[in-house]
Amino acid sequence: MKVTLAVLADAANISREGKLNILGAFNQLVAREVPVRWPLMHLVVRIEATAGEDEKHRLGIRVLDEDGKLVAPPIDAMMSFGPTRRGRPRRTQLIVGIAGAAFPRYGTYEFEVLVDSQSLAMVPLHVEPHPDKPPAAPA
Repeated sequence: MKVTLAVLADAANISREGKLNILGAFNQLVAREVPVRWPLMHLVVRIEATAGEDEKHRLGIRVLDEDGKLVAPPIDAMMSFGPTRRGRPRRTQLIVGIAGAAFPRYGTYEFEVLVDSQSLAMVPLHVEPHPDKPPAAPA
């Protein structure tokens, strides 16, 4: 099993034909002050599995700070892969809407994607001070 795409975006959808549409992919937020609360973002993930792997798996998503500490409650859900076509891997495309995400300080955060408790991808998000407002000196 492997993650073939993992990105944060402003919006995303899957068309009737199964096409994944992503709008406004990003990995950086610029904020005048912290904590910063972002109104809405989407974690977009495509996962592939071989035809021999089970159809259902447990998905986990964790948001970690630079010290590896959780900054939000983890997401835990079941996911299913669609049917396989001859010789092709099974694929699932997930769009996870995240409303009101809070980042307590400037720095790099990681959105970790886990399948059956195994870490398969890390999506970084850099929260940086606005250029007009230099960061405060460390205490």
